[in-house]
Amino acid sequence: MLLTFALKEIGEGNVTDEQKQQIAKLLKKEDRDVLERDYPLMPDWIQLLISRMYE
Repeated sequence: MLLTFALKEIGEGNVTDEQKQQIAKLLKKEDRDVLERDYPLMPDWIQLLISRMYE
């Protein structure tokens, strides 16, 4: 997932509220099954960030 690579590049703790809003908007269009399949490939902090946004 390209989102994982982008977040790694930005870095933990450097994701702005504006970026989080944009990510949340994009996640609403994403199939949850696809997202969950990618979870094992994500660092823990990205998993947590995305799971909070997807709820």
